[in-house]
Amino acid sequence: MRRSIAVLSTDTATLHGLKAVLSEFGISQVTCHLCQEAMELLTTGGCSALIVDFDLPGAQEVVKMGALLQPPQRPVLLAVASRAWPGTGQAFQSGADRILYKPLDPAQVKEALEASQALLAKNRRKAPRHEMKTVVYFELDTGTLPAIGIDISEYGFAVQATEPVPTSSGPAIRDGPDSSSRAWRRPRENF
Repeated sequence: MRRSIAVLSTDTATLHGLKAVLSEFGISQVTCHLCQEAMELLTTGGCSALIVDFDLPGAQEVVKMGALLQPPQRPVLLAVASRAWPGTGQAFQSGADRILYKPLDPAQVKEALEASQALLAKNRRKAPRHEMKTVVYFELDTGTLPAIGIDISEYGFAVQATEPVPTSSGPAIRDGPDSSSRAWRRPRENF
């Protein structure tokens, strides 16, 4: 098992509480302050679990991206949320395996980690071999939509996105979320 867990949070109390519990298990914590960092870790398979704070904008999208991955690459997805409906409901709807409630209780985190180790072992046994390629971003008229590039061939490419990709006559695809990243646009007549 990979011995690191990615944590997407900017809350100091959450980060310190998780670090103390993770160190007891001999697991290192990789802190992500941006959704982009967490998505990159998801596609590289660098962590066995991803803990996402649902108080951050874009948290639901990160968990949805993780839920799209097939079992050898799919980490256990843990959401940190308040006990109120919006946070809890969004976490489960987006595909989180388990919810850790604020304020974090060390016993709750330990129980979730023990359960996640059993879930990882079960998922790994059933996992087909599947290679992830990269995170790509569709530049649409309505905004930017992240997706995971699954397969690229001479016939085109296959992606999985958290939302349906609308039909368009010429979307641009970028390898990063900002304007400094490379963009590819196919001529309109070929769409």
